[in-house]
Amino acid sequence: MRLAKTQLLTAMLCLTLGACATTPHSISETSTQTESPSQKKATHKVQVPLSDLSTDFLYLAAEDAIQENRIELATRFLETLIRKDSDAAVPRIQLAGLLLRQGQNEAALKQIGTALQQGKRLQPRIAENAHLLYARILASTGHEKEAIQQLDELLAQNPGRLHVRVMEARLLAKTSNFDMARAIIEEGLKRHDSPILRQVEAEIDIAQNRLKDAEKALKRMQALAPDSETAVLMLSHLATRQHDTVRAEYTLRKFLANHPGSLRIGNALGRLMVQENRPKEAIKIYQGIARQTGNNPAVLSTLGLLYYQQKMYKQAIDSFEQILDDNPDAPVRFYLAASLEAGGQVDRAARIYGQIGSDEQDYPSAQLQLGGIEFRRKKPAEAAARLTQLIAAYPTYADAYNMLSSVRASQKKYKLLLKETEAALDLNKVDDNLLFNRAVAFEGLKRYDDSEASLRRVLSHNPNHAEALNFLGYMYAERGVKLDEAESLIERALEQRPKDGYYMDSLAWVYYKKGDYARALKVQQKAVAEVPDDATMQEHMGDILWRRGMAAKAKKAWSDSLKLTDDDKARARLKQKLAKGI
Repeated sequence: MRLAKTQLLTAMLCLTLGACATTPHSISETSTQTESPSQKKATHKVQVPLSDLSTDFLYLAAEDAIQENRIELATRFLETLIRKDSDAAVPRIQLAGLLLRQGQNEAALKQIGTALQQGKRLQPRIAENAHLLYARILASTGHEKEAIQQLDELLAQNPGRLHVRVMEARLLAKTSNFDMARAIIEEGLKRHDSPILRQVEAEIDIAQNRLKDAEKALKRMQALAPDSETAVLMLSHLATRQHDTVRAEYTLRKFLANHPGSLRIGNALGRLMVQENRPKEAIKIYQGIARQTGNNPAVLSTLGLLYYQQKMYKQAIDSFEQILDDNPDAPVRFYLAASLEAGGQVDRAARIYGQIGSDEQDYPSAQLQLGGIEFRRKKPAEAAARLTQLIAAYPTYADAYNMLSSVRASQKKYKLLLKETEAALDLNKVDDNLLFNRAVAFEGLKRYDDSEASLRRVLSHNPNHAEALNFLGYMYAERGVKLDEAESLIERALEQRPKDGYYMDSLAWVYYKKGDYARALKVQQKAVAEVPDDATMQEHMGDILWRRGMAAKAKKAWSDSLKLTDDDKARARLKQKLAKGI
């Protein structure tokens, strides 16, 4: 029912001269406005339902909406038109295409099927395009065999239709009918050597792992279309697949030298630099793309993330702020806040995290960061409250459980820690830090077997987890059990962190428990030199010195420990030692 240009002009003149409706730009989704000549000076306008408008007007409105990419509105116009004129085949074909674009495949199939039943009145070219659309919809709904049959019939009627040949070859390749797909392309190449046919030829070769043949096809494609970005991207990808990143890079850089404004090639080269762990070069590439594209937001976003990863926080902040200057609600607010936080502007970062709404994608991450800020600011109660609310809303958010376990461990609320993190053990991946904190909680509740089991779980998939090695060894030493294994575990931890005073203290305590006070003193002196202000380490030093017969020095160490602790049990124990020794 498409109007000829003269009909279209006549219809538009009628609408304008008769003042019978507004232009399609001003049409709402459910109605339009009309104005009689006597009402021209009045401000009040009458609402008219879409169903009262003529089919010609509805068609024009749909065309206008399609041009403006207002797909849902165009769909409503066409649906209304078809309800008024069920024999309108062309609008039905257009509606099928719009429904396919919106993922409503079954509805699209129904509309195109009805249109084809009415197809006797269609012009040959329109009928052919309708059958092509029918094939696309069939393929989208899983009816590949029927789609191929449709395309085969179209190609038999008109062998020169390139896009039909390409669609059928790709669909055959998708269904692993490679020989048939290749035959269709070869037949097309005999008629006319075309870049798109060479591209599909290469796609078929790649699918069959015939990489040399694919490279040959792509070079022919590039010769036919020297400005083709697709040929270059495929050649680069092919080189990467063959583990020849040098050739992949050369291919991209060569094209970019002659086409400096190519965003796709620049992006591909930037990604390759990132994959090759060459971030500084990637930054230079994206800086150039940003200049070429007038600071395209997507490019600035990538550049900002690269700056952030390289700890170039000032530059990251500048990149994200440029995006937000034009679009204050852009999703990069989270990354701006993260850059500010990492750059030391914690107060401003917290404000921005707090502005991210619960309906936004980055809300959980923002709340987690706020919890971390509160925790570091010695506000564990506020952090715990925020994190428990976060877990209630997102019960599979592993990072929230992890941070909450650290908060509860710092509060020594061990029963609560175990209760609140029990559900996290059923998640696909359980963080080592959470398992470690649960081990600390079990040990604090004197549930040593459970603590050991949790630590063993960490070490089963991370044998070099230094904290787990040290804690398990120290727990054995404290109880005076498995001292040889304890020594081995702590030595393995020290291999990871040879300067760690706490690990040295653990090893000295193993020697103490073994009765080797000389070795214990030697190691403990190194430990205290690294960490002089730890109450437990000073108490251990006093105990070792006492066993070595150095009573005065032992009491000095116990006195120092007493000054460093506010734990009531520890203070009572230290006062007893100062009074009577051990």
